[in-house]
Order: sequence, then C-alpha cells, then structure tokens
Amino acid sequence: MFDDFSGGEWAVMVMMMLAMLGVILAAVWLIARPLSTWAGSKASRDPALEALRSRYARGEIDQEEFDRRKRDLA
Repeated sequence: MFDDFSGGEWAVMVMMMLAMLGVILAAVWLIARPLSTWAGSKASRDPALEALRSRYARGEIDQEEFDRRKRDLA
C-alpha cells in the first residue's frame, strides 16, 4: 500500500500530520482557555466568598472556620 512513497514523501506526510495536529491542539486551547478563565472569574465575584477570603487573609478566622463557612456557602 505504501510502497509507492519514497523517503522524502514520507517526511512530507509526517510533517503534514504534525501540522494538522498542531492546528487541532491550538484550536482546542483557544476554545478551552477563555472558558476556564470565565468560570474562574465568575466564581471569584461572589461577594460572600470574597469577604470570607479577606477575613481569612487578615487572620480573623482560622483554616477550619474558613473551610466550614466555605462549605456552607457552596
């Protein structure tokens, strides 16, 4: 079946396959990246969660209290 290909033709075929794979991976990355950024930014806009994070960062509550309240908010 592939006996008609010489060495150079194999190289061209492999390069074309790699280029096609690169285009497909780039398209998937370009679609997935904004979706993950949007999902992350949406979650970080919750004012109750932001207030909880601020209190934890200031040391007003400990890790256990933070985790418990975070579960309550979810």
